[in-house]
Amino acid sequence: TGLTSGLRNELATNPDLEFSVNQTEGFRYMAYNMRKAPMSDLAFRQATAAVINKELIADTVLAGAVFPGYTTVHPDLTLHYNADVEKAGWADGEPMDEGGRMEAAIQILTDAGYTWDVAPEVVRDADGNFLEVNPKGEGLTMPNGEPVPELSILTPGPGYDPFRATFSIYRKTWMQEWGIPVTAEPTDFNAIVDAVFPPQTPESALTWDMYVLGWGGGDPSLPGTSTRAFFHSDQD
Repeated sequence: TGLTSGLRNELATNPDLEFSVNQTEGFRYMAYNMRKAPMSDLAFRQATAAVINKELIADTVLAGAVFPGYTTVHPDLTLHYNADVEKAGWADGEPMDEGGRMEAAIQILTDAGYTWDVAPEVVRDADGNFLEVNPKGEGLTMPNGEPVPELSILTPGPGYDPFRATFSIYRKTWMQEWGIPVTAEPTDFNAIVDAVFPPQTPESALTWDMYVLGWGGGDPSLPGTSTRAFFHSDQD
């Protein structure tokens, strides 16, 4: 559940140890509570997805210990995997820079009717390189005229999985840049599971906003196991 590449490389130098690294049908993911606004709004989900630089997190922050996923089907399952799946935060076949991601997210929300008390602005240098978001967004209001409420991302702490904890911190920071009042809350793994999975009541189903967990499928040659578990209505 999160052996770092540094520790793995250190173990590899020990002559008394032998190990292998196998691919599995598993992934870490962030989920939205679509019973609640603004998570129920497709534009909000698309905007928040656009700002996530998965390549930065996977290749740089986590030193290649994971790889970016844009579908629940593992890319090694070539019979089922669609390499041309749409990728949030990409343009012209390449990942956008941070400024491009921010601009895309701001435009998505603006087109959907969101407004700010202080609108975020992307600042670039004379050569077009991204510098910062200044001013940062403040007072984000939903299309229905209500302010976006304080939101939280439930995530296992670094002691359980440093990958998920690190991702949540980056995610929170990117979302705050353009005015979403969100915090990352390290939470016991079992407490997250109890909060977000059935059985639930109409009241308890509204107690969370977003969470970060991991998923490991069964037989990796049958990717439908995870697809059904995530998306079929009888799994709600």
